[in-house]
Amino acid sequence: MVKYGVDETWEEVCDRTTKQIYKHKPKGFNQTDFYEWMLKREKIGYKFDHGMYYRCYKICKDYLKQDNNFTLLATGSTGSGKSTILSQICGTISPDTFNETFICNNIQQFIVCIKKAKPMDSIQIDEAVLASLLNTMTQRAEANDLKSLFAIFRAKRLFVCLAITNFFFMNSYFRHEEIDTLIHIPKRAYYKGFLKQGVQRLSTQSHKTKNVMIIAVPEGYWWTGTFRSTMPDTIDVAAYKKAKDNEINEFIGNLEKKTPPNNVIKATHAAKQLNISRKTMAGWIDRKKIKAKKIGGNWFVSKEEINQLMDI
Repeated sequence: MVKYGVDETWEEVCDRTTKQIYKHKPKGFNQTDFYEWMLKREKIGYKFDHGMYYRCYKICKDYLKQDNNFTLLATGSTGSGKSTILSQICGTISPDTFNETFICNNIQQFIVCIKKAKPMDSIQIDEAVLASLLNTMTQRAEANDLKSLFAIFRAKRLFVCLAITNFFFMNSYFRHEEIDTLIHIPKRAYYKGFLKQGVQRLSTQSHKTKNVMIIAVPEGYWWTGTFRSTMPDTIDVAAYKKAKDNEINEFIGNLEKKTPPNNVIKATHAAKQLNISRKTMAGWIDRKKIKAKKIGGNWFVSKEEINQLMDI
């Protein structure tokens, strides 16, 4: 039999957690219902404090089972544990379905997850994917795309977790209207959680500071707690790390393809050195009078060939 803490069974952990929550006398708290709900999470493992278990329970009961979606954002510096705590929360919300295939490391995987997800499933969107989505939509000036994305979350009754370094990097409308809970990690293993009212309070103070820890938020709109350093037991950690490594290697490979070597210069710059127009340079490239290579959308020519032409 699996033990938790000092000679505790999972049933004892559930009982202890139930009693810890009841001490705070939350309105309408049903001890039996919570205990039975938590019993079904044994496969995930004991991952965080009673405050976070209570929040996950409320998300399931008050939102997802009432035909609503829920969006949670985790913030903190690189390496603080954003991905870890998000995976723990997702596993606790959806213990029967959440695994490493629902952790999105790239846009393609994100699209696959959206398509296959069923009501009350959890999707974890890592920082790089969210940054890419926000960057793309900002560049295209299509904020409606992001609105449509959240509309899909609502229509499918999904629990979606996002990660980003700073809360204020999010568009003001979306952080104020679409983020239901914020989990900020000031240092690894510790978090400060903000309920919807607290999130909105933070959002309105962006003109004063970009540090959520120093903004005054009324009691009852936030709580603090701790979390462990391990992902849910349903996650194949080796497969998750391999997928993440593959994504990093692919990113580096694409970056390498777009980065010109040191022995070439832009064709437009070469035209200036040769005292010819850009149109003439384009004609030379088209007629192969000068060797050129397209890298990342721009034409480049070798410095050696430019030097030879200048010596003529």
